[in-house]
This record gives sequence, structure tokens and C-alpha cells, in this order.
Amino acid sequence: TLGDRPDMRLLDRCLSAVPELLQGTSRATDVLFPEGATDLVEAIYRDNPVADLFNEALAEVAVDLIDARIEKMPDARIRILEIGAGTGGTTSGLLRALDARRDCIAEYLFTDLSRAFLLTAEERFVPGRPAFRTRIFDVERPPGEQGIDVGSYDLVVATNVLHATADIRATLRNAKACLRRNGVVMLSEITGTSLFTHLTFGLLDGWWRYRDGGLRVSGSPALSPDTWQRVLISEGYRSPAFPLA
Repeated sequence: TLGDRPDMRLLDRCLSAVPELLQGTSRATDVLFPEGATDLVEAIYRDNPVADLFNEALAEVAVDLIDARIEKMPDARIRILEIGAGTGGTTSGLLRALDARRDCIAEYLFTDLSRAFLLTAEERFVPGRPAFRTRIFDVERPPGEQGIDVGSYDLVVATNVLHATADIRATLRNAKACLRRNGVVMLSEITGTSLFTHLTFGLLDGWWRYRDGGLRVSGSPALSPDTWQRVLISEGYRSPAFPLA
């Protein structure tokens, strides 16, 4: 039934909490993550046909890039940085795709602003994956100041996180600073707004952090595909591509 859908369960909880949120007697993070649990939000990114489509495509492209690198440089050891990995919705499928290539993975660094997400990821993803590590990382600040190795990652992955920053240009510069020469940033991003996102994730302060409204879709932190391409090129990213255009 409609009420059994993960998105409807999350929406119902958020709508029920609106009075308390408006009165300041409840926090949005407590609504979306009751008692620190990630189940409600994680369900949106798991067994969701849209999220699954984009996560699978991202994993396929990542594997193709890694295989191409190894073919040219058989001794290469790949380093991957995931920004704002959160509940691990993208991480899970990507790690499964990489398990057959784990001997050539030097590091998979799972980062987020929340230590709770890091602890959950360590329990879930570390077993059998010696290259998996976690670290707090704020992409709005220079990575070198946070113990992130600048200029050393082959792949930087970010799913629906870069839009939740104040200055998208500065954010993209910080993400690019993590890349080694000829490295690749892989983004999976919303490109529009909806009533669902407005009434769920829109309750969070981070949804409204942006200060560069001229680059965003009206009433939303999202960037349109055309704006993404323009901003990426202006910040020094070569040949932006849209695999699922």
C-alpha cells in the first residue's frame, strides 16, 4: 500500500512533526533520525528505483574507470574518497562492485560530518575490506586542514551532498583539491525541487545553507544540469559528462 512506501513513511513522520518544528520544541534531525536511527532516511536510498538506477550507474562507471587505469598501469593502487557518505546508500553498491578488485584498492575513505554515520559505516563495511577507512570531513573547508591527503585520490564520489553547501564554487574547488592528476569526481545530484524533498529534507538547516541563489533552482538548493556543467567547467573540471542524461 501507499503507506508502506519508505518515502511515504518519512513524509508522514515529517508532516506530523511540523507543528513542533515551527514552535521550536523539536529538531528536524530528531524527526528524520529518531534516537539517532538512520532507518527512515536510509530506506529512501535503498530499494528505491530512482536511487538504485543512479547508484548502479555510478558503480558501473567507477569500475570502468578503475579497470582502464589498471590496464594502463597494472601496479596502480586506487584511492577513493566519498564525501558526505551518510547512510551509505551509494557506498554499499559501490563497495560490492569493487570487492572483486579489492587487491588494487589502496584506500576507500568514507567521510561525513556526523561521527554517528562513521561508526555505523565501520560496523557495516569494514569486515573483509582492509582498505576501508572513515574520517570526519567538511567539504566546505580546505581538505588539507582536515587531514585529507590533497592531490592523491583517483576518484572522489559525492551523492546528493554538494548542493547542501553555502558556496557551490568553493565546494567544487575543495573536492577538486583532493584529486590526483587525471582523477575523476563522480556526482549524483538532484537537479530540481519537489514537494516531497521540501517537506522532508527541506526541514534541515543544511537544505537552506546556500548563499549563491543565482546558481540554484528557484526555492531549492539544487542546480540544473546546465548550471552544473557551466560551474564545473568554470572551476577547472575538464569534459563534464552526464552518463544518464
